[in-house]
Amino acid sequence: MESLTGKAFWTRYWENKTHMIQPISRKYIFGDLFESIIHQYQPKTALEIGGFPGFYSVFLKKYFGLDTYLVDIVVIEDFLKRLLEANQLSGDSVHAIESDLFQWKPDRLFDLVYSNGFIEHFDDTLKVVQSHVDLVNPGGIVLITLPNFRSLNGWFQKIFDPVNYAKHNIACMDVAFLRYVARQAGLTNVQVFYYGYFSIWLEPTARYKPLAKLFRLLCFYPSKAFFKILKINIKPFAPYLVLVGQRSNKISEKQGI
Repeated sequence: MESLTGKAFWTRYWENKTHMIQPISRKYIFGDLFESIIHQYQPKTALEIGGFPGFYSVFLKKYFGLDTYLVDIVVIEDFLKRLLEANQLSGDSVHAIESDLFQWKPDRLFDLVYSNGFIEHFDDTLKVVQSHVDLVNPGGIVLITLPNFRSLNGWFQKIFDPVNYAKHNIACMDVAFLRYVARQAGLTNVQVFYYGYFSIWLEPTARYKPLAKLFRLLCFYPSKAFFKILKINIKPFAPYLVLVGQRSNKISEKQGI
């Protein structure tokens, strides 16, 4: 399976994101999704895939006391340590494993397996979703979030940051396709939906281009105000897609570890 990024890309990416080391709010993005899952299913363990530096692992440990793990091809220990300190957590609060997910052989399964902005960096969506399902306990939950670049935000990415845009599998950003893939991977009670009312973002290299700043100014604030009042999630404007599903209580030989 081909990855659209790699270890060198993510090492450079996170080395330039030290400003993100800060306390994580209870209202952190997607926090309502995690809280709903925790209240309904009562997971005790959680695995964050592609999770460095572990923002959601920290969130789940800090506010819900879950036993949290993350696996990523890049783990910068000092970054994670500083993030934990910023959230008043000890250095061993999150179990971080530096490994290629598709080579990693854990000795356990988890109650909640999730990723945020991960699956869209691979060309084989079924295989990468299957990798999530293979790591969750029977009856456990898989939660996957990804950006919706089939939207105004995606248009901004394509026009003003084509290099970053090319690192994403746009074809997987489709509700019907994700629902089909989730069921093929063995999930039940599948829900796929748009999330968030409106947002536009660009990486710093593209954000400060004069034309990008102008177009963002003209589009962002009027649309933000409109959707703040209307509060609807629709494909042309929603910034994210969410997939939630439950693993069957029976593990097939094909899926078992």
